[in-house]
Amino acid sequence: MTNAEIRESIERWKMISRNGDELVKFFEQGNSFFYEVPDYLAGSEDVHIYPAIYKDRLVFLLIPSKFDSLEYSATISNYVRFSPAVWWHSNGTLSDKEAIKRMERWNSHYETWVPKQAGTEHGIFLAFSIGSEDFKVPECKINLALKENLEDPLGHATADLVVTNKTETRVFFEDQAVPVPPFSASASADSFYLLNMA
Repeated sequence: MTNAEIRESIERWKMISRNGDELVKFFEQGNSFFYEVPDYLAGSEDVHIYPAIYKDRLVFLLIPSKFDSLEYSATISNYVRFSPAVWWHSNGTLSDKEAIKRMERWNSHYETWVPKQAGTEHGIFLAFSIGSEDFKVPECKINLALKENLEDPLGHATADLVVTNKTETRVFFEDQAVPVPPFSASASADSFYLLNMA
């Protein structure tokens, strides 16, 4: 993707980020995506993940946080990995019950959760930040998930991503995703350059 295509794709997501019905239509295209971990991830604390709309498809754009800055704006497309949304269902043999529960919660409730979230103060997520240490193998699968609200179990769930790391002998999950907005000290608006570019 070119810098212009990246900007336009993120802008299309931002334009529908308050339209619950339109968002659901795009989330019907998939609940997960892949990330081939690049060598240039080394030196970045986090990976920023942006939902976007490219050629009427829900896609995710992944960039190491180090390169998600004005300093790399001219060549930013060299560091962005593109991944279309695909459907993946758990086969029930995975060992991490909580990860599976969160992924299944997304699959079962995104059609009601997304419109409700789109109508909140912060709207639907515009990006995620995940610690780069969560990517332990060369190719990871990342699933959309919903984390239960522990302060109010009957309250509104929080958007989440679950990273599936699979080796020849084991499958294990990581979960340090931070959806934005809202922004925080550890995930400030300034650190998400692609949002400012769009």
